[in-house]
Amino acid sequence: TSEGAIALKHFEKWGFYASIYELAEGNHFTIQKLLNENIHKLHVTLSIRNDTNKLKAELSKPKK
Repeated sequence: TSEGAIALKHFEKWGFYASIYELAEGNHFTIQKLLNENIHKLHVTLSIRNDTNKLKAELSKPKK
């Protein structure tokens, strides 16, 4: 999809920093704290957030 291509370009440009920015909700001081965290913890947090968002999207779909 075109959305997927746009997202891919974004992450190719910004890499892991895009994930840090998302977790910190753009807050500079929080970004600095997250950059000092264990990367595994951050990946788990992002995975939980992604799975939760997918679940919410699935549950909000109208039933057939």
